[in-house]
Amino acid sequence: MRLVRMGWMCLLCMSVLLACSDPPAKNEKVSEKSSEPVVEKSVEPAPEPVVDAGPEVAPEPEPDESKDPPPIADGVKVRIVHVTDGDTVYALTRIGGWASRIRLLGFNAPECTKKKSGSFSVCNGDIEYFGVEAYKALQAIYTKYRGKQFLLTCVNKGDECEKDVFDRYLAYLQTPDGEDVGELLMKQGMGWAFTKFESTKRADYCKAEANAIRSKVGMWKQGGRTFVKGKMSSDTRNWYYSSKAGKSHDALCSQALGSSFQDLAGE
Repeated sequence: MRLVRMGWMCLLCMSVLLACSDPPAKNEKVSEKSSEPVVEKSVEPAPEPVVDAGPEVAPEPEPDESKDPPPIADGVKVRIVHVTDGDTVYALTRIGGWASRIRLLGFNAPECTKKKSGSFSVCNGDIEYFGVEAYKALQAIYTKYRGKQFLLTCVNKGDECEKDVFDRYLAYLQTPDGEDVGELLMKQGMGWAFTKFESTKRADYCKAEANAIRSKVGMWKQGGRTFVKGKMSSDTRNWYYSSKAGKSHDALCSQALGSSFQDLAGE
């Protein structure tokens, strides 16, 4: 009887305990570690690496097609587009403009025969010794600086350079590296200082020619001036060896140099 009474008492205690406990609310998440809600932290993306692209280069301005190209005048920059012979080129002051014929001032290359090539003419044979070689030397300068600008200097007559009797502009050309084209050709033995006409660069050109003769380069390699004289045209020989007092090539070069041209040439 005593055992039965103890059993009923146990059942009664268990019922009371179950009634006092609260069940979890529907759809509520319960953390085993904490009753506080879990807040997820946002993660900021890592910044993208900055790549140094180098200094910004300003694009070359487009030419103003509404205006005429600048004339061939002292101080303009030109692009050579064709070489005719050892001392004549075609050049333009603006892409899209007309090409103008320019004769190198103060320098004279040996003459050559020419043939038509499209809209232009090119050397294809010697009239004077080394005519084609001089053409090739000027062509090599053009090829080296193809598409680049040459500085043009001249004596202006009005708003453009002076012209010769063949309607060619008379001018000096300077490479993008700052070298005078006529002087470069003279140093290679590709022509003469053109003393028939005035030149502000006469002293430099005479010196370059004398050094080429002394060094036996270009046209001077085979037999010096004696050999070249026999290969000159009558026109070249007349001004180079002019019989007028003080008007020969050597006399005018000596005057410009302030010393003997022949001595500098090693003769």
